[in-house]
Amino acid sequence: MKLYSVKYKAARKSPGNQKFWRITIDSKYKGDIGLLTHEVRHVLHWWAFVALTLALAGALVLLVAPAYGLIAVAAPWTYHWSYRVKALRILFELDCYRAQLRAGSYVSDEFAVKAMVGHGMSASAARDALE
Repeated sequence: MKLYSVKYKAARKSPGNQKFWRITIDSKYKGDIGLLTHEVRHVLHWWAFVALTLALAGALVLLVAPAYGLIAVAAPWTYHWSYRVKALRILFELDCYRAQLRAGSYVSDEFAVKAMVGHGMSASAARDALE
């Protein structure tokens, strides 16, 4: 069962983007399996946060008070909110770039190092983490 959808569009700002279960990739990267793997990894993170939020809401309903069930309404956005925390964003992106480098056939991993520097890591720490 496929838990994501992919759309290819021309002239995008970034090569790929994930929002909820939807992935949008620049059409010039249509054959890049590594990029697709990277974005699918983001979708898997999203689904994990949805499930964790729903489980937390269910536990609070059973153990504390039924009113806490309203937390479940926030489930689709919890990953995107947590992505704004720099330390978590670095962890998410490291996981995605590792998966991308494993799946794709890239000559160099410098694009991933530069991207991780853009997310707040030093170049040497990014190189070590991506190996």
